[in-house]
Amino acid sequence: MQKGISPALDQTNQTKFDVAAVTAKALGMTIAWRPLSDSRDVDVDALFTSILAKGDQALYVVFDPLTIRAQKRIADLAISNKIPAVYEIRDYVISGGLLSYTYLRAQNFERAAVFLDKIFKGANPADLPVEQPTKFELVINRKTAKAIGLGIPDKLLAIADEVIE
Repeated sequence: MQKGISPALDQTNQTKFDVAAVTAKALGMTIAWRPLSDSRDVDVDALFTSILAKGDQALYVVFDPLTIRAQKRIADLAISNKIPAVYEIRDYVISGGLLSYTYLRAQNFERAAVFLDKIFKGANPADLPVEQPTKFELVINRKTAKAIGLGIPDKLLAIADEVIE
């Protein structure tokens, strides 16, 4: 496990990485942070060269400005190298990623509007409760699964909120 390699993880991604590392260890696996270059031209090809050289067997792609710009290229390289890739948001799965399981972003925007309304009506922001997401969605790209030779169990397909054919 590699932690805090340049570019350094922000606090949110560090927290997610730490939780994933504990879970991976409990499953007898290890994980590594493989950052994209923080340059004008995101070098996804170099990242995949590193992934393949290190023998990584799966990929978890965080939602950030670098991966947003490169989402299609990441998905294409994951497919061509037969690496299962899981993403933080459904948009990446629509671009060819394998699957995502995440909170419904639209609900978060709705909840933010409710909080703004309360604040504009005089509520003190410090008095408002912190909320966690309560609705999640599983999106599976069956076409990508077939392209990388991965079978998706029928039980998983049955509980998916969306299956992209």
